[in-house]
Amino acid sequence: MAKQYSNAKAIGNAGAFKFGELVTRMFRWPVRLGDESTDLGVDAEIEICDHVGKSSGKLIKAQVKSTEFNPNVSKGRFYLPRDHLDYLCQLQIPVILIYVDISAQSGVYWRPLDQQQISQVTPTCFTFTDGDRLDASARPKLEALVPLSQMRGG
Repeated sequence: MAKQYSNAKAIGNAGAFKFGELVTRMFRWPVRLGDESTDLGVDAEIEICDHVGKSSGKLIKAQVKSTEFNPNVSKGRFYLPRDHLDYLCQLQIPVILIYVDISAQSGVYWRPLDQQQISQVTPTCFTFTDGDRLDASARPKLEALVPLSQMRGG
């Protein structure tokens, strides 16, 4: 019997690719997309490089959620099960949440996964607005996530 490539799978892959392409093009950072056969809940890994492309050895994990059409492109929303959030929060590497509207020209949004905020989120719904758009202004914010996590992790 032939295997089927579902619409949901296509949208998820398109969103991960769009996110990876944007980070690679905008920041010149390598992005490794997760392999479904070994994926435990993190969709991508970003390696931070300096402005000439030298690796810093610092990594950020990304949880990517994608949609094909959002009638209100200034705002997106997704849910994560509590057990998935608990898994992401226990990682020693910083994690960012990514929302991708694959039908929008600039539909990639981000926010850091903040453990203190997570305990206050009920249900586990995350809303993204225009202020969360992934653009050039995100670079120093992303770079700043790593030292904080290293201090937390020891």
